[in-house]
Amino acid sequence: GNMSYGSCDALDANPVTGGLLLPSITSADQLFEQAVAEGRSWHASTGDDGGACSPVNAFGVPDAGVPGGANSPASSPYVTAVGGTTLFTDSNYNYAEEIAWTSGGGGISVVEPAPSWQSGVVPSSGLGAAGAGRGVPDVSMDAGFYVPEAVVEQGAQVVVNGSNESVIGTSLSSPLSVGTWARMQTAHGNCYGFAAPIFYGSFGQSFGTAAKDFHDVILGDNFLYPATPGWDYDTGLGSFDIAALSPLLSPVSGGSSSGGGSSSGGGGGGARMISAAAHVQRTVMVVLLLLAMAARIACLQIVRRRPGRHALRAEVEAEGAVILAQEDGLERRRRWRWR
Repeated sequence: GNMSYGSCDALDANPVTGGLLLPSITSADQLFEQAVAEGRSWHASTGDDGGACSPVNAFGVPDAGVPGGANSPASSPYVTAVGGTTLFTDSNYNYAEEIAWTSGGGGISVVEPAPSWQSGVVPSSGLGAAGAGRGVPDVSMDAGFYVPEAVVEQGAQVVVNGSNESVIGTSLSSPLSVGTWARMQTAHGNCYGFAAPIFYGSFGQSFGTAAKDFHDVILGDNFLYPATPGWDYDTGLGSFDIAALSPLLSPVSGGSSSGGGSSSGGGGGGARMISAAAHVQRTVMVVLLLLAMAARIACLQIVRRRPGRHALRAEVEAEGAVILAQEDGLERRRRWRWR
């Protein structure tokens, strides 16, 4: 699923302000962790504030917030965080180059721990033991040409409730990432779950080295962090080279493609086991439903075989006549009557 919204995770984790703008981090992470266990993959925009986080929409103005922070829900270790780029093509619309989107969100969470699958790839992953260090974004996709949203939106043209609208920023990048992952899932029989651990485990390289089969974005910045070779706090692993990446996705077996355990958000092998359990559960439910329907049909047949109202009246009257014949000496006022 896609989430094109966010707020400073430091605010969402605060006992006073948590839950005012978005659900508290604790409750949100519980839901995201459950989604991962069910084989689902949520993607979230890292924000349009550059290398800062803002509690309100700054309309694409970079660094209009707290420098160096990260936005939730993108900073959750159970969510794939998506940053932004500006994409350039040649005259035939073939890929040419990408640069970091100027206001693309990225940074280090001060409240969310770095998941195990970021170890060795993200510099701040060493802070995980301190309950912080989750680096965002994980990946990036096209966010349009940078123009502050407060001035004009010049991005992808989409139809919303029957009207044409222009979408720009990481609110565009994240759904593009979701759609791309969905297509890759379809190509592999929908056997993968949470995307982020698979990206790191199958394609991530040591810090400073470009991820395999990703477009490594090395130009631009988000006003605080520059785009550099390999993973960076601006564009993450980079953007998808779909033609190269999809055929090389690791086979799903025992969760090895996820690169992490339960604290990291799980992976594809768990999705397969969850899927098998779900099939068993659905089969049991279908059997129970069929048994309930059979019992209902049997009851209806019994009801149909019961004599109707008029037949019951006739039987009672006949029985009353027999009683009257046996009590012939009784007075007529004791005659049985139907009431």
